[in-house]
Amino acid sequence: MPTALRIAQKERARRALEARLSGLDWWSVARLTGYSSGGAAYNGAMAILKNLPREDTGDLRILEGERLSAMQDALWKRCMRGDEWAIDRVLKIMDRRAKLLGLDKPPEEQKVDITLRIRQVAEQEGIDPDIAVATALRLLQDRVPAYALTEPRTVEAKVAT
Repeated sequence: MPTALRIAQKERARRALEARLSGLDWWSVARLTGYSSGGAAYNGAMAILKNLPREDTGDLRILEGERLSAMQDALWKRCMRGDEWAIDRVLKIMDRRAKLLGLDKPPEEQKVDITLRIRQVAEQEGIDPDIAVATALRLLQDRVPAYALTEPRTVEAKVAT
């Protein structure tokens, strides 16, 4: 059961997060919420974020994305005139947006039970699952010599998320 102190700490951290989301810098958040430094306010707010279910961060991502877009819009005309500083800032904003949205992540590795998948598709198509697996294995053995030596049941596959 949470103690009164822990409840108060979580409430202060929640207020720090809300203050930051309203646009305050970390030092201002610290002064407003009673943290000793901007770093302490940051740590409190991040503790709240880490404990949020992933789907609850969607609104935060949208808000941060809107802020990044506003910053980029403010610099865009200068970029188009060739201002090197503005170009550098916009590239950094674009990099941050890509990280926020996960655009730079490689596809996740996922193990796929190929035999199970062949059985599922065979059943959906009204084909005997045992015959489908045997046929698939024979085709693989004809085309991939390594399959003749072993019968792997799982393969690594790149799956886009």
